[in-house]
Amino acid sequence: MEVRECAPIFENLPKAISATTPETMEKYNQGHGCILYRTTIPPGLTATLEAASVHDFGFVFLDGERIGVMDRRSGIFKVQLPERKKSATLDILVKAVGHVNFGQEVHDRKGIHAPVKLAGRELTGWEIFNLPLDDKMLGTLKFRAVKTNGPSFWRAVVNIETPGDTFLDMSS
Repeated sequence: MEVRECAPIFENLPKAISATTPETMEKYNQGHGCILYRTTIPPGLTATLEAASVHDFGFVFLDGERIGVMDRRSGIFKVQLPERKKSATLDILVKAVGHVNFGQEVHDRKGIHAPVKLAGRELTGWEIFNLPLDDKMLGTLKFRAVKTNGPSFWRAVVNIETPGDTFLDMSS
């Protein structure tokens, strides 16, 4: 198998939805897949970024570089952001991994549960990008040969001479 192409998520975003504060996926007519929350943060010293909660995983990027992960399973909703000499783009890419269908959390809303605060101050002025991972969205991806380290969709060609049970080892 040879992986030859990728479609970087940050280069394949749909039209943005503007919001004062981030809301759950369902507020944006989405209940599965991924959603990207973006805002600009000012220059400043090292500081803690904190969300009330994130369902289920929130991958935090600063100017395209991954800084940390918020994880519902572990109850980790804080990430240390490094010092910034200038304003920076903050992206939180949230991946939903299934819905609780019983008990107290039966209304399992995905995405960011606000507020989102930086150094104790609520962040406002967000752009929201729906990434439902459905056929329509995936059909619009623009792949390229150049590889990237950022979040991306990857395309590979697999030639199978003799069909049989198999798996894709993602450990490395």
